[in-house]
This record gives sequence, structure tokens and C-alpha cells, in this order.
Amino acid sequence: MDKKKDVASRRRAAVINLNSLNKIINEGDMASRIKNNLLASSSLGSGQKIVKSIGGRNKNNIVPEKPRPDKDFLTTVNAKFIKIDIPEKGSFNAGLVELDDDHYVCVYRPNETKFIGCILDKNYKVVEKSYHKFNVNKCADPRLIWTKDNQLLMIYSYIENDKYETEYMRGTVIMDNRSSGKFIEGTSFRISPAHMNSRQKNWMPFDHNGKIYIINSVCPHGIYELDNDFKCKKVFESSWVSPWKIDAHLRGNTNAVRLDDGNYLGTFHTSMIHSHKHHYDNGVYLFSGEPPFNVLKCANRTYLPADAACETPFRKQNEIACIFPIGMVRKKDKIIISYGDNDSVVKIAEYKLQDLLNTMVSVDL
Repeated sequence: MDKKKDVASRRRAAVINLNSLNKIINEGDMASRIKNNLLASSSLGSGQKIVKSIGGRNKNNIVPEKPRPDKDFLTTVNAKFIKIDIPEKGSFNAGLVELDDDHYVCVYRPNETKFIGCILDKNYKVVEKSYHKFNVNKCADPRLIWTKDNQLLMIYSYIENDKYETEYMRGTVIMDNRSSGKFIEGTSFRISPAHMNSRQKNWMPFDHNGKIYIINSVCPHGIYELDNDFKCKKVFESSWVSPWKIDAHLRGNTNAVRLDDGNYLGTFHTSMIHSHKHHYDNGVYLFSGEPPFNVLKCANRTYLPADAACETPFRKQNEIACIFPIGMVRKKDKIIISYGDNDSVVKIAEYKLQDLLNTMVSVDL
């Protein structure tokens, strides 16, 4: 197997390859785990199966097979959905940022190891001859943000030495002049500190008064600051009580955007196993526009549930039901989100801001 395919298979194994890598633990193994206090028997509902998830965040990598939540939680907020016409079949998970009033910068994944950038017009059509294949490799899920110097920074996760368990965050400047709209090959640098030896993914950038911050954890709300030399340090962490009805780790999605009241709109997802598939459900949250950026509100229902995924999986048949947002742009009272549908198609969803705000409730700190 060549290296590219091997890395892709390792990444899938780390996240969602239930068919080949997850297994139902037999009764003897389960009894042994309960006896040794590795699994509480009371934690299982009637009829639940125990699934070993290779890439889960659970301490013992044990994820129960669960029924889906009720329809009052699994809501789809009204939106306009647009499929982006991209030449590489199976492209997915695109970052998005505004270039000017009539154009966007889009960076997407044509496969599981590479990135391609392009310019979209106001109707989300690719501008002719705007494609750029980046040299970066073994990468995933590009988030985009402008710096105060009008450089476009791309933040992404990276696998070094084919070790998916130590995946970490890197960055590179992909435009050094906003007015030019031209892609460049910048020097890649590490973002997540080297002492963080656990797997790092889904860090979400935002701008505050010309300074770049990055959210590494939604709950608790962990904030890192990126200095002018792109050195990263943790500056804040605040706890809060989530009203989200799926009992799972809240994982980051898109860059956050600032609203008129100064607060920020952010996004997250959870993953749960149902019918031997990983289901990715999406919510929004609101955090303060001033340090330490405490969380103020959080969704108690989805704006885009896994059940809304409608594309035939290109590479992960019978493994996922997945809507995965990566980019977000605010244009007045409209929120534009770029996402991957079943890791197979790049799409845009246009929402009314108020409709997203209506999915949230206040949280307890």
C-alpha cells in the first residue's frame, strides 16, 4: 500500500471505520471490565451494545451503541443549500472566508491527505483558473482567517510520521495580500504546543481586535492566543454546563464570527454510534466578545443533524451519517456555512442569523 492510501486508511480507522476496526466486546470481556472497574454496568441502558471505538475520546475507548434522540432535538433549521461544482469527485470539508463583497476564498479536501484552494463568486461558482493545489500533505479540515496584516492564515490538523494518534495542529499563510487574491505557498508551522502529546483536531480561530485566538475545546471553553510570530499559548479556560442532549464531547467545527452586539457565534458537533454508523450532529453556541470569552448560550437542538446528510458516501459506505461544517461567514443578518456532506460533496448553507440564535438557551457557568 502506498503512503497516501496508508495515511488515509489510518485516519479513517482513528475516527469512523467501524466495519473493519471496531468490534462488539464479548460477554466475557465485558464482565472482566466491570469486575475491574473499567466499565460500570449501571452505565448501560437496556438493549445497548458496547462498541470499541478505536479513535474515541472516551477514557477506555468504550462507546455505547445508542438510540437517536427525539425529533424535538434533531431539527433542521431552514436554509438555502447549494452544492459546489468541483472537478475532483468526492471532495469534501471546505473552509470558507470572505475575500471581498462579491467573492470568497474556499479551501477544500479533494481526498483525505491534500488541500485545493479556489475563488468563488457571489453565487458560489468557481472563478475560472482560480484553482491552486497546495503542497501541504497529510492534512485535514482547513479553517481560514484573515490577520490584521491582511494575510490569510490556514489552520489545519496534520499527521506526522503516519502516527494518527499524535495528530496535531499546524498553520500556513496562503495569501499574503488580500487585494491580490492570489494563493501562495507559505512556510508551515506548528500551532498546538509540542507538550500537548494527545491527538489535537478541530481548533477554531477567531479575530478579536486584530488579534488571532483559537478555540481548542468547546466545553470547557479553552482559548489559545496566536502572537505576531504565530507562536501559540493558552490564555483562558472557563467551565460551563451544556444543555446539549447528546452526552458526548462537544467538538469544534467552523471559525467563529462576531455579531453586532460584540459577542461571537461558534459551532460544534457531537458524534454518536447508531446502527453501527457514526452520526455527526451540529449545534451553535454564543460566547462573550470580551476576554476570557465565557460561553453565554448553547443550542439545545440541532441546526443541521446527521440525518440531513443526503449524498451517497464516496469513500465511507455504511460507516457515517455526516454533516461536517468547516467555514463560516457572516454577511449582515445572513450566516453562510461551508460543509462536507457524507465526506463526499462540498456544500454551502445560507441561514438567517436569528433562526440559528433561536436554537440556543442560556447556560449555567
